[in-house]
Amino acid sequence: MYLKRGLKKTIQAVKEHKILFILLIVIQLIFLISCSYLIVTYQVKIMQNAQDITQALENANYDPNAIQLGGQFMKDISLVYDNYNNMMEFITQFILWIFGLFILFNGLIWLGAHYMLKKTAVIKVAVKFFVATLVMISPLLIIFYYILSKYVTALDSIWQSILILFVILYYFLLVSYAFINVKSWKSFVKK
Repeated sequence: MYLKRGLKKTIQAVKEHKILFILLIVIQLIFLISCSYLIVTYQVKIMQNAQDITQALENANYDPNAIQLGGQFMKDISLVYDNYNNMMEFITQFILWIFGLFILFNGLIWLGAHYMLKKTAVIKVAVKFFVATLVMISPLLIIFYYILSKYVTALDSIWQSILILFVILYYFLLVSYAFINVKSWKSFVKK
């Protein structure tokens, strides 16, 4: 019964706001295309740095006797260091860009959907959306930054824990979006 009523209300809202509905679909498509572009672009940059590091390590001198006699392990160790730093910078930029796109485009979509269905004050909903997103995503960004800057080698052993944490935080983020229309901040935080 509840789902039927919600479906009727949604269909009625779409009929009343056809242009807004089309605009929301276009915004969603722009978001998906932008994310796809970012993923491909940064993946290529990161893999290029990884390939340069691997190639330098393949050309390294692994003969312990030659190294003991004063031979170099690598001709240019700074090449590996520079590529590693570039790779970490690209990963950080990628995460920040995805976060920014999420806030911008999903924020517009949520605002448009809330306006279409409930005709609420857009500014209040926008502020609550931004605060909820910041509160829920910031801990994850801090964890990513800490791991990427200190413990990259441990990433392969803890990625599952990070993924679980992300799913839990994202769930709470979506739940908080459902209560964005609550009038007072006190009620918003309680729900």
